[in-house]
Amino acid sequence: MTNIILIRHGQGENNLHDLIGGWSDLSLTELGVKQAQAVADRLNEELKENYAIYSSDLMRAKQTAEIICEKLGKTPSFAVELREHNPGIVSGMSRVEAEKLLNEVSEPALDWRPFPEAESAGEFYTRVSGFMEKLVESEERVIIVSHGGTIQNIIRWWIGSPLPDYYQVGFGVANTSVTVLDSSEHRERRIERLNDTAHYARINHKHPIP
Repeated sequence: MTNIILIRHGQGENNLHDLIGGWSDLSLTELGVKQAQAVADRLNEELKENYAIYSSDLMRAKQTAEIICEKLGKTPSFAVELREHNPGIVSGMSRVEAEKLLNEVSEPALDWRPFPEAESAGEFYTRVSGFMEKLVESEERVIIVSHGGTIQNIIRWWIGSPLPDYYQVGFGVANTSVTVLDSSEHRERRIERLNDTAHYARINHKHPIP
């Protein structure tokens, strides 16, 4: 695979109301739709090659992918494997309420299930990396529309980040941010750009430095 472009979904109702998105089918907000349109316009202007487009099948990612595909004249392929971490029974719940159901941390941490019926971090990573391993065999250039946690796992897989460091290393992933993974002429796997939100300027939106 030559290039992977990772795009997080636009602002969802979960982001606006501080809900656990998880596997809930919450929709984009008005701002989320504008963010998706902005990144779609950017991709339409900047992409010079043909890209296949894959997306999580959860509503907020699906809507974002459909906006992008309409602009690019593409048809997305939806994959359950590209969903966000499954937090079990707290999907769609407020974070305050979810905290009451948080399980005590257990070791090894990669096997810990934070909430009842949740998948572990190890299971989450295996789901995402397994999908990517198959994808690289069939596609040269791909755009993936997904979720913050899923995109972080794709980056971990791409650069070979050690699994024991799972909870020690993370990556910023803003709504509709663009992350580009590619390979050098020496076949080194690179992060060409990370969490790029330059297209926010098109809608007078900001992503300030914390």
